[in-house]
Amino acid sequence: QGRPLNTNTFLEFKRHLDVRKSKRGYIISTSTKQKYLSVARILLQQVYKTGGVPTDITINVKGFRQEKKHKKDGLNQEEIPRVCDKIMAKAINFQSSRLKAIMAILVFQGIRQMEVVGLDISDIDFVNAKIRIKAKGRDDHELKHLHPSATKAIQQYIEIGNITEGPLFFSIGNRGKGERIGTKQLRRIIENELQACNIKKTVHGIRHFFVSRLCEAYNGDLPKIRELTGHKTFDMLQVYNDSRLTQKH
Repeated sequence: QGRPLNTNTFLEFKRHLDVRKSKRGYIISTSTKQKYLSVARILLQQVYKTGGVPTDITINVKGFRQEKKHKKDGLNQEEIPRVCDKIMAKAINFQSSRLKAIMAILVFQGIRQMEVVGLDISDIDFVNAKIRIKAKGRDDHELKHLHPSATKAIQQYIEIGNITEGPLFFSIGNRGKGERIGTKQLRRIIENELQACNIKKTVHGIRHFFVSRLCEAYNGDLPKIRELTGHKTFDMLQVYNDSRLTQKH
């Protein structure tokens, strides 16, 4: 702010991010730093292409090194049934059916939070038991098998809500009512249930559980596991269960 762009601007921004703190006074995470840096890189490359600066000042400035290990553990085989049983015991209404449908998709489909909130009614094919997902980092959609338990939960939710089109999951509060929920709202919905069960883990811990179980079921068959989970690289799978992942690829 207050200074013109120069050949060191991007590098200086990276150094600024390296020590940047959140409002609570903590150093921001590596993934957050990387997101800020990626946006700045794209912006500055466009500035260069439109003649705003004489050279691409982002060249030779590498991104932040990402840790391969997750900071938080996934849910385990005792915690998943505990929270699911508590959710299933709720009285049947629109809000609880939405919660059950979201949880069923997370547990039985193992897809990412952004993929869950991106679902539309048209993405659910009950006849062929398929779910169409806009995968992370891809422009196209991919079809996946729809688990029977997820099918049942989604059907009940759609019937109770009389939902015929638009986003599958939308806000039911006064603020943004009818609008597609975001990942922040999804995390709040699920993490409230986790906390009620005294489980101090995040929503991503459910996907961690799903992938870990696949590692066991397929005995470290990396190509198959990557196909089912939508991971781009084999290296990303290593964080889930190193002891069971072999180098079959």
